[in-house]
Amino acid sequence: MKLRLQICVLAMLAPLVAFADITNTDNKQHVPVDCAKDPIVTIAGNYNHVEISGACKRLRVVGNGNDVTAASAIAVTVDGNENTVAVTLVDALSATGNKNHISFKKAVTAGKQPAVSNLGSDNQIARDTAK
Repeated sequence: MKLRLQICVLAMLAPLVAFADITNTDNKQHVPVDCAKDPIVTIAGNYNHVEISGACKRLRVVGNGNDVTAASAIAVTVDGNENTVAVTLVDALSATGNKNHISFKKAVTAGKQPAVSNLGSDNQIARDTAK
């Protein structure tokens, strides 16, 4: 009877288990991240080289002077300054920081164009047309 109760409790809690999120607060590091394991990523450190594989739900760059490459993210927000961010697939891109260089190829969602918002100053946001 106890075993059945424990199994029932575990079955009810299973949907509540979520993927861990990752926040990088280090400085001057080389950081690999796999969004298959951590789908929400925040880069809060400065002057890091971050390589992100897999499909992210959300990528946020808060730090300054980072070099970030990402395979895929539904939403990317760049709040920091003087970052270089290259994302292959993205649905929504927002730049509120300043002097960032941001590139993307196409939307995650087939047939749509990425929504781009540039509220910062001196940001360079461009579609990467290289094949």
